[in-house]
Amino acid sequence: MASALLVLAAAAAPAFVSALNNGQAVTPRMGWNPYNAFSCDTTEAQYHTQTDALVSSGLAALGYTYMITDCGWQGTKRAADGSFTWDTMRLPAGMPNLASYVHARGLKFGVYSDAGYFSCDNRNGQAGWMGSLNHEAQDAATFAAWGADYLKYDNCFSDSPTTFVNHNPSIDLRPHFTAMRDALAKVNRSIVYGLCEWGVQDPARWAAPVGNSWRMSDDISASWSSVLRIINELVPITGFAGPGGWNDMDLLEVGQSALTLAEQQTHFAFWAAAKSPLLISTDLTKLSAGSMAILNNTRIIALNQDVLGKSIAFKRRYTDDHDVWAGPLADGSTVALIINWQNARRSVTFNLADVGFTSVSAQNLVTGASLGTLSTSYLHVNSRRAWCARAQAHQRSSSRSSRVHLVHGRQLHTLRRRLLAHIQLERCRWFHWLGRGCDYHRRRRRGERRDQVTCLRLHQRGSRLPRRGREWLPQLSRHAYKRERRRNSEG
Repeated sequence: MASALLVLAAAAAPAFVSALNNGQAVTPRMGWNPYNAFSCDTTEAQYHTQTDALVSSGLAALGYTYMITDCGWQGTKRAADGSFTWDTMRLPAGMPNLASYVHARGLKFGVYSDAGYFSCDNRNGQAGWMGSLNHEAQDAATFAAWGADYLKYDNCFSDSPTTFVNHNPSIDLRPHFTAMRDALAKVNRSIVYGLCEWGVQDPARWAAPVGNSWRMSDDISASWSSVLRIINELVPITGFAGPGGWNDMDLLEVGQSALTLAEQQTHFAFWAAAKSPLLISTDLTKLSAGSMAILNNTRIIALNQDVLGKSIAFKRRYTDDHDVWAGPLADGSTVALIINWQNARRSVTFNLADVGFTSVSAQNLVTGASLGTLSTSYLHVNSRRAWCARAQAHQRSSSRSSRVHLVHGRQLHTLRRRLLAHIQLERCRWFHWLGRGCDYHRRRRRGERRDQVTCLRLHQRGSRLPRRGREWLPQLSRHAYKRERRRNSEG
């Protein structure tokens, strides 16, 4: 499958809700987080190494300035005065020292905590690594004293000290996150506040006055099906993001070997154009030249940091399996993304009328090359690359002329998608629609590696597809996953 990103006119979208008025994240934050590379198994030495690499690689100079911790640093007991402690085995010099190390290199320091009873570092089935529930004021003051510039606030053990991850909590989660917002507002330090609620209670519709970003989906994994799932989940909520409050599509998988370079390019370009925070999450000391070239593309970074702060929005899905997305930029130009979902080389005709134009002046944002004046673009998509091989004029919509930037993505591997007319009770088949799709991914925890498939389950024949696909089969074995794929291919 392949994709191409363009700058074009914005689609009708929900009105942007006034963002949290803390003066932070006027544009999406950029930086590094360890989770995709190291999960919760992080150490002081790793943070030092990655901090140095972020600077020496030149990425920090391009705007990747936040060095953010994740699960695994916390202690299991609070100090005598009730304040937060750290794991002295993993961070022997302590969190204040780590913050100083990061700040000394011109970067900003991010702290991780949890809105629940415990954090998400559930080691060998044992909880106990502290969360901030009912300690918000004290923890906010502690993080500020350490020198925190960013807080990632997770959602494990949200409604029970015995339930690790609950995607259908029995409580309203908003008070958990607003309590920390209010606590941060009282400290004498500017701290970006990132909600990691996983999209379980539709935070895009309420989180703008609460945090500077909100996770709008379950965790990403290094697979194209995971990237596709998150893209689909973004469809109905693009209009809720804007300066000071952003849809967080999760950490970048650029640099992870499970994705090809072309897949990484599509993933990065879409996240950038959707105005998601750009947080690298790979071992920077092992980053290939190809992945580095993706991350340091200043033209695509500029899309993400555009001061207008408008996400691309979904425009059209064609039955021959390609999508059109578009959104405006501050200088009056428009960015558009054309994604070919097929695993085959083919030409896709981009109809400028889909985004309201008849004539445009185009630029390739991957290479910077001018594509001249266009009326129709023929995007030649290869199974190994997602490049726009040729662009031509064609189409009649309005007389408006504008500058168009063209970013090329990649044709990527994905599950075969088939929406069956008749669905048997309790039988899981593979689906793809504008809310959520199946996702095969691997979850890594200390001492554990589990392959997992999540998939929509419809309970009866003729059921309507839910907009955000809330009902999932919690787990399938890898063999069951392969078996279902064969059935869909044959049937």
